[in-house]
Amino acid sequence: MIRPWQSWLILSAVILIATAPMLERSYPITHSTHFNLSWALQYQYQFFAGQAYPRWLEFSNFGFGNATFVFYPPLCMVATLPFRALGLGLVGSLIASMALAMLVFGGGLYRYSDRLFPRWIAILVAALGILSPYFLVDIYQRGSLGEVWAIALLPWIILATENLVERVNSEPRPPVPTEANSNQDHDLDNDRDDSPESPTSWRERLKTGITLLNRPSLELIFSYSLLVLSHLPTLLLFTLVWLPFPPWIAAPGRRRKALIYCYGAVFLSFCLTAYYLIPVVLDGGSVQLRALYSSADYLPQNRLLWSGIWQLRPQLTQHWFDRGLIPLWGLFITVTLAAAMATGVITWGQRWWGKLRQPRHLHLQGYWLFASAVGLGMTTDLLGWLYERTYILQGIQFSWRWLALPSVYVPLLLGYWLSHSQGHQPQHPLRRGAMALMMGVWVMVILSQIIQGIVIAERAVYDPSNIAQFARLGQSKTVPETYTLPPGEPFLHWHWRRGQQLALVDVYEYRAKWVNLEMPPPNEYPLLIWQDGTEEGLVRDRWGLGERVFSAENTTVISQAVELRSLDYPAWFVRLDEGAWRRVDHTPDGRIQVWIPPGLHQVTVRYQGTFAEQFGLMVSRVTALLLLIRVFSNLILKHRSRFV
Repeated sequence: MIRPWQSWLILSAVILIATAPMLERSYPITHSTHFNLSWALQYQYQFFAGQAYPRWLEFSNFGFGNATFVFYPPLCMVATLPFRALGLGLVGSLIASMALAMLVFGGGLYRYSDRLFPRWIAILVAALGILSPYFLVDIYQRGSLGEVWAIALLPWIILATENLVERVNSEPRPPVPTEANSNQDHDLDNDRDDSPESPTSWRERLKTGITLLNRPSLELIFSYSLLVLSHLPTLLLFTLVWLPFPPWIAAPGRRRKALIYCYGAVFLSFCLTAYYLIPVVLDGGSVQLRALYSSADYLPQNRLLWSGIWQLRPQLTQHWFDRGLIPLWGLFITVTLAAAMATGVITWGQRWWGKLRQPRHLHLQGYWLFASAVGLGMTTDLLGWLYERTYILQGIQFSWRWLALPSVYVPLLLGYWLSHSQGHQPQHPLRRGAMALMMGVWVMVILSQIIQGIVIAERAVYDPSNIAQFARLGQSKTVPETYTLPPGEPFLHWHWRRGQQLALVDVYEYRAKWVNLEMPPPNEYPLLIWQDGTEEGLVRDRWGLGERVFSAENTTVISQAVELRSLDYPAWFVRLDEGAWRRVDHTPDGRIQVWIPPGLHQVTVRYQGTFAEQFGLMVSRVTALLLLIRVFSNLILKHRSRFV
């Protein structure tokens, strides 16, 4: 019998194997390494300087700034903060955060599987998840830290959902009325429920609302909130497939209540993360998000792994990156089809022969099969036609993002049928042979998945010297700073360096719509300068994170414009002396511009947030307060019950 501590020891060894290439050769060069390093450097610097949530990154775009974390989910950077606080460097904190994501992913799969399968199979399922090829592709090739964390959270959401539905299923049913009084009681109940003046109506509704916030509900709220803050495309895809899950597993007669509890918990998670979600929804029109789809290559209907299936002329993708995903797609489809065939045989056998033993949790396995099949079908034109008919699905950019779903459900399918094969001992030699053959197939698939995952990690590109140089140059960055670049040389894709200077460039889709300043900038811009190019009469008092304070003496008789070395965004406001706050202006290329009337004035330019940011923060605070009240009320009730 394997004990729990031994299980976690085994999973720790698997995580060590999965992170060994990074521990040995440093953080890999991926599609997003230049962003991950730059964002982690700035997020950590600004957080430990006192900004709890640095939406505006100060060093980005050659020090002109960028509204990156207004729109990009912050969890992937928050996960690096504890390791930086413990003394790890920039690179070490990124690697440690990936190890933590593996632990969260493996731990969630283990906790979920341990309630369904024998413990050794639960360990195997968790190990398969950690070594899942797509999960490791995200870490070692794409560098999509947000998607890594999103995948890692999915098992916990599935577990919380099942716990919540099980609680609904186990609640005692109301007493059945006697035959003599059933019709009369039924009429009275209907009158009581429908009448707004009923003295018990509002109390019952209040009681129902309070019971919505039980422990499984809080677990679902918390785990789903973390998903919201990890990766928006995965949030969308998973939510679409998750919606039928609660009624799928709810007991007959309890589906409506299960829907209310589960959907209510997810709604509260959206309210809890409103400080991030509402600006994404309302402020997206003020930045250049359409640049994400400037090329046809960034639409999912043009990035299908298989096409021509409906015309019976299947054709593999020719895209250089997508072709590398075909082997792991083939692995996922093999398991999904094999599980579908096994389910069909058992269902058909039960219907026609009644001799095949139905495995436990077959309906649950049916949902895993459904979710995996949908994820794989959306990477082909079997379901890919939905992209052109639904605008929201085009926002995922690449169809292969759906592979996040089988990365979770395929290990569960393998564990399920392995458990069935191990627990079913047929007496007939032919049946025993068939069962041994099925067991052999599962073992081969498992070995193939593990080998694919290890090969992906081993074939990653590493450049320890440049990674170390970035970390070393990044240590010297402070606010304020000016650059003498260019001339310089490109460094790690988008960034620039010259000597001991390091300039960071950020994604252009998060710049305001009116920003068209070239990167690298065509000129060297001072921190403060009059519109005519002079600096006389300008004194910088304070130039910090999200705030610029300076004195400006305008010796002319008309208002003059001061240009700041910062890009404009609708969250920047200005105040002259003790006057009212108002929105800043901007230059034709998008830099902040402030008009100074004649005389000496103290000017404060501050990132105060947009209306969407402030409203979202208010919604999140109110929701968090309600949840805390509920948690403390539970603790008080438990404390009182001990003395009753």
